[in-house]
Amino acid sequence: MISIGKGKNSEYVISKSDIFAEVDTHSFEDVDKWISENNINFDAAGSFAGGGAILTLQKINKKYNMPTRIPDDLMVGMDKFSQADLYEKYNLTSIKSWTASELETVPEDVDEFVVKPAVGRGSVGVEFIKRDELVNRLSNGIIPEDYIIQVFRKGVEYRMLLIAQKGEIKLLAPVKRI
Repeated sequence: MISIGKGKNSEYVISKSDIFAEVDTHSFEDVDKWISENNINFDAAGSFAGGGAILTLQKINKKYNMPTRIPDDLMVGMDKFSQADLYEKYNLTSIKSWTASELETVPEDVDEFVVKPAVGRGSVGVEFIKRDELVNRLSNGIIPEDYIIQVFRKGVEYRMLLIAQKGEIKLLAPVKRI
């Protein structure tokens, strides 16, 4: 197994790797250069990391023609604004989203909002705030421009985990989140 990463690398993954290199997984160019310079041949690529590493993984899968490659227009990584644009393109439901500079008037009919990094995962940096607090933070310039502001919707979220191999569904698992 070949592993790369930079920063908070898992000692367990490193200990199980035949080769490990410190490479920034948020940079497709760095990862691709390392693969080329080291003449690395591989049959599959995956990621334990999230955030910017996801877009790099998608680009690597495409360039090296991996079975897990996805079409270009689905390559949005973890950026929530790009994801919202994708949902809109395919006429899927999405949650209204803004940056701090885009939100000129806070909707009167909404009581609670979610404020979070536009690129992130694992609920890191996610805050649920009331309308008055949002107005206060916006007027004081407290919300960073690389954060996303969304209307908070209560309810159950359903997702589907699907793993297919050679065109055949091997695993189909519903996921329910509250």
